[in-house]
Amino acid sequence: IRHHVALAERLEGWIREDDRFELAAPRSLSLLCFRVKGEDALSRALVERLNASGKAFVTHTSLPDPDDASRSRYVIRFAIGGTHTLESHVLGAWRQIQSLADEL
Repeated sequence: IRHHVALAERLEGWIREDDRFELAAPRSLSLLCFRVKGEDALSRALVERLNASGKAFVTHTSLPDPDDASRSRYVIRFAIGGTHTLESHVLGAWRQIQSLADEL
């Protein structure tokens, strides 16, 4: 579990460094919730393309919009928990996410 939490901390740092993304909720152990800044359609398209690539799999959820509690936002959920997951796997998934974001 400590290893997965450490990997999630690394990913959290990479997300914070990329101006195209924002964290949508505080990291919870090895779960990160983030989104592409802008319209929900961008995050939705990223999830669909990433999952279709077969290189990584993420899920999504909706969280309240901090600017308007009557609205929700589409959020990408990235969970790290595989027994044999290495930093290279997480970095590879992150690079794929960044590449797909370039296409959006």
